[in-house]
Amino acid sequence: EHFIVKHFAGDVVYFAGDGKEPGFLEKNNDSLAKEVEQHMLQSSKAIVADICRPEPEPTGGKKEKAKSSFASVGDKFVKSLKALLTELQSSQAWFVRCIKSNPNLKPKEIHGEGVITQLRMSGTLDAVKLIQGGFPTRIPYESIHSRYASLLADAPGMDIGALSPAEFCEAVSEACGVSKQEYALGATRMFFKMGAAAFLEEL
Repeated sequence: EHFIVKHFAGDVVYFAGDGKEPGFLEKNNDSLAKEVEQHMLQSSKAIVADICRPEPEPTGGKKEKAKSSFASVGDKFVKSLKALLTELQSSQAWFVRCIKSNPNLKPKEIHGEGVITQLRMSGTLDAVKLIQGGFPTRIPYESIHSRYASLLADAPGMDIGALSPAEFCEAVSEACGVSKQEYALGATRMFFKMGAAAFLEEL
């Protein structure tokens, strides 16, 4: 009546169906793209080739042209992808990743193991580690210079007028005790590690 496939995210049960409720075959009866079908027909495994081989055409009578009543998996994917890209290009998208806090769907109940599993399988934990090791905060030199140059015009030992925006940003960071390991200088902006740019709000 059913079988289990051990996916990387956990076990998934597939039901064959009981006549009343559709099984996995009815839910996944999309046709294959022609390229995939030809590849399957050339399989060295006889059972694979036999499954994909089309039924012989009836002899006698007028030959009717077969028409597919549903699109292939590839066609559906391409159509959906184009629609998604069109929608994204016409809007300002914000992506929110939702995590199920508990299997009972109850408020204010946190199932720690389940939450960690979801974060790990979705790649969120790896993304956070990459952000921590990189420079997620990126601020244009001009933004820092225009905001703080007038405030630091009278700072001792610093000739503001002689510094370019990039040099000004580096000088301010060094004067505030920010380690050079905490930031990097780009062509048009300054890159900070997580939390390293907080000193700018304290000036």
